[in-house]
Amino acid sequence: MEYFAVENVTVRYDHVLAVSNVSLKLAERQIIALIGSNGAGKTTTLRAITGLTPLSEGRIHFNGKRIDSLNPHEIVNLGIVMVPEGRHVFPYMSVTDNLLMGAFTRRNKTEIRQDMEKVFARFPRLKERRRQQAGTMSGGEQQMVVMGRALMAKPKLLLLDEPSLGLAPLLVQEIARSIVSINKEEGVSIVLVEQNSRMALRVSDRTYALETGRVALQGKSSKLIQDDRVRRLYLGIWFLVKILLVNPNSTASMTKKVEAAAKSVCAQTTTIAATNPTDAPASIEGHYDEVMSSKGLIEQIVWGEEQGFNGFLVACFDDPAIGACREVATGPVLGMCESAMIAASVVASRFSVVTTLARSVPIIEDLADHYGMSRRCRKVRATNLPVLALEDDGAGAYRQILQEVRQSIRQDRVEAVILGCAGMADMTQALSQETGIPVIDGVVAGVKLLEGLIGAGLSTSKVGAYAYPLKK
Repeated sequence: MEYFAVENVTVRYDHVLAVSNVSLKLAERQIIALIGSNGAGKTTTLRAITGLTPLSEGRIHFNGKRIDSLNPHEIVNLGIVMVPEGRHVFPYMSVTDNLLMGAFTRRNKTEIRQDMEKVFARFPRLKERRRQQAGTMSGGEQQMVVMGRALMAKPKLLLLDEPSLGLAPLLVQEIARSIVSINKEEGVSIVLVEQNSRMALRVSDRTYALETGRVALQGKSSKLIQDDRVRRLYLGIWFLVKILLVNPNSTASMTKKVEAAAKSVCAQTTTIAATNPTDAPASIEGHYDEVMSSKGLIEQIVWGEEQGFNGFLVACFDDPAIGACREVATGPVLGMCESAMIAASVVASRFSVVTTLARSVPIIEDLADHYGMSRRCRKVRATNLPVLALEDDGAGAYRQILQEVRQSIRQDRVEAVILGCAGMADMTQALSQETGIPVIDGVVAGVKLLEGLIGAGLSTSKVGAYAYPLKK
């Protein structure tokens, strides 16, 4: 017998059929997810499990015992605890008192104190604000309170109803990490109801998709996330492509230039926006500028996540802080240099890079080595043009760049040339026409690669190197 099973459950509200013949199975220490639109029957299923809504038909078993005829408080005493949708805290009670309400049925004060410390260790912000009235806290903090309160009940099976609802993307990431941690570290089995299907599929072992009260799809989450129907109906992958270009320097005219280049090649259904920090260097020319721009760059990526962008391009050829950007982002993140070299390696066997100052040459050479392109990248050429000269003297800069491109063809014997600065984004077509070879801009290449990655349903892996940043 399964650790937890819902068997052919039907629920009616008067004559209205809310859930029809739903069956779920959950192994011990497993996470299952219920996804679907509003009105699909997800919350009704949870209410049926907890005894809050009576079954019209079917059976529910937990840990070898049939529980569908029990009262709600008897079900709680068995170790089944629900965190309802809407963050229902006791608003005028302190955080500590809210947590203690979760231990209402327990008597061992020593164990209660120990579990309180575990909750504070899991959610450090609750310890910092333990005397604060719960109703004055932010939505994310209130969600931590209700999850902590549920843990104080020592659950064996935790039912979570829309825990990410209304939260900013970074807080959604934090809640997702907590769900996985509770399951792995505490050994708590979890039934997760979520409209954020992407998050639900990532954290769960198995997923059930509900439509109009019935199970429409079910299977291992790792397989369902690759299913075309799931992508189309629950992840919106066919039409939702929103790409944010982040120029790490503070020069707004350059930001507009890369945005125009991106919009000139993107699909009609793709949304493009570009932004830059206001407190960064005016240009990125060396390691120091990269470091000084990184904080603002990462903040813009986080902002983009909050606004619903699902792909990001770092519009600087040095690809600064690209690993950190991938840690905070759900959607794929590409750098200009990486994108351009991928594109060049497809259309040519050998290429050179034409960049600005000589100090950028070793940086780009290191990137070529890092991306496995050293054998194909024959030379990195410097024009000795400062980045801002591309904004101030476009015609003069173009002539110097054209000269270097021609020398690349003659001396380096290359078949394509990459332009190694975002400020050159508007020159590719003219240079290609004059020289007769592909001239590649990393902004254009990055946008087209991102459209493909997003369309394929790929996102940044959160296992290993690009896992979300650790809480400190």
